[in-house]
Amino acid sequence: MQVDTGEFRALRDQVDGLTARLGQLEQTAFIFKTAEDILDLTYHGGYAQGQADILGRGRRRRPRHLRPIDGGAS
Repeated sequence: MQVDTGEFRALRDQVDGLTARLGQLEQTAFIFKTAEDILDLTYHGGYAQGQADILGRGRRRRPRHLRPIDGGAS
């Protein structure tokens, strides 16, 4: 029985190419997911800080040497 190995070789090469492409796509997806996570954390962190500022929460008092003095120079 004779088997045509040319077609098998072509299929194997095609699978190898698809496997390599899948590896590239996985790396790209990881990079985009990481970037999305960073942007999401930045947005929500900034939003929460802005909301706290507007509502007057989370503000630290100025150090004593930076507090305004009544009757001082303006």
